[in-house]
Amino acid sequence: MNLSHLKAFLEIAELGSFQRSAERLHITQSTISARIKTLEDQLGQTLFQRHRDGAVLTPHGHKLVRHAQSAVQAWEQAKQQLALPEQLDSMLAIGVQTDLWNSLLKPWLGRIKQTHPDIGLTLRSDYSEALLAQLHEGRLDAAITYRPSRLPGFHSSELIRDDLMLVSTYPRPAQLDWREDYVFVDWGADFRRAHQAAYPTLRAPALTVGSFPLALDWLNSYGGSTFLPERIAKPLIDSGALHAVAGAPRFAHTIYLVRARDTLNPALDGALDLLRAFTETGLRGQGPARD
Repeated sequence: MNLSHLKAFLEIAELGSFQRSAERLHITQSTISARIKTLEDQLGQTLFQRHRDGAVLTPHGHKLVRHAQSAVQAWEQAKQQLALPEQLDSMLAIGVQTDLWNSLLKPWLGRIKQTHPDIGLTLRSDYSEALLAQLHEGRLDAAITYRPSRLPGFHSSELIRDDLMLVSTYPRPAQLDWREDYVFVDWGADFRRAHQAAYPTLRAPALTVGSFPLALDWLNSYGGSTFLPERIAKPLIDSGALHAVAGAPRFAHTIYLVRARDTLNPALDGALDLLRAFTETGLRGQGPARD
């Protein structure tokens, strides 16, 4: 059984689409279909029920998910362990949502370096969807993301609740027109749905960005308004650099810690315990990091 076939299977199980999975894996749809057909022939079972809107796992497909995850993760871990230098006991691969590097990952990794010098680290910074794909493929041991994993076999826990609030570079109530210079930060699918429900007549913003540091940089240069996490916005509001838009709705926003279930990895457990302790003390109330 080829690992590329299992990776293709896990992608489709996550996305529910042969086409989108092929695009993410940078292969053709006919290639990914052939890989699934090979798996189904080898196992003698149908793994997906195909329909107009995509594909869903069959009962046999659901059973295969956990075994496919274990096989892919075991291979990735074996590659890491065989490449370890002598002074290290273990290697961890951690992924983090791009705009959380300064405020979360960098100080946490500093603590790991002090308390666990025998742990080697591989770090990847990307957007949540890409990080979850790497986690499902076994290339990451854990990921810090803006969305949970929907696949069985993975555990998503709330790391911190960080609601989004509308801020502006000058005082104004929500009923005044803040839309002309509004910068839309794409906080993910849940935010997009809630934002659309709150502002059904809002025209497409002139500027859309994928992370809040880009929005902050724009506001610093040209002014405007945007939605920011409260922990980022509050110090800037207190300093007078930004103003809360009175009467504007707030949107729920969660940072998740995602890892495989039932993984025996003491090094990972210790590192994640440090992360949880840090979010309880260091991250809450922390403003944006300055380079």
